[in-house]
Amino acid sequence: MQCSIEGCTRNRQLTHLKRPDGTKYYREHSTCCKHRVDGNLYSSMTYESQRHNHWRHQGIFVSVDEYNQILCIQGERCALCGEEQAAISHALCVEHNHETGAIRGLVCKRCNNMIAWVEKHNLLGELEKFLGGNVFEMNLNITETDWAKKLRSA
Repeated sequence: MQCSIEGCTRNRQLTHLKRPDGTKYYREHSTCCKHRVDGNLYSSMTYESQRHNHWRHQGIFVSVDEYNQILCIQGERCALCGEEQAAISHALCVEHNHETGAIRGLVCKRCNNMIAWVEKHNLLGELEKFLGGNVFEMNLNITETDWAKKLRSA
């Protein structure tokens, strides 16, 4: 629904709230964030303050200035795959240790999701073993063809 102020075409503001039992609900205001008088400007927060609040809720204690310094030190690239920030449609994620809060660096969403999956399933050791292995050297009774063997050795 639109703002109740005449001539305003903005949508009314929603406030995200939680009940005592933890369920979420929304309160729709009669005006948009531009015309709110109580100072609650949820949707008109600056981009920097939105990022800072998001990080804080994730348990990441880094300022926007520190983020920008890390980004500059990394050459505005993902710390893992090297993808340039300019080629990505989103900001690089702050990769951190969920137990200690230590910041590891800034990574793209793809790398961040991969790291989270490996950590969640405790597969780092298995992944290292797999990447260092060769199925033809594991004595699995696989008969190698001379043609493929020659190609692999080239």
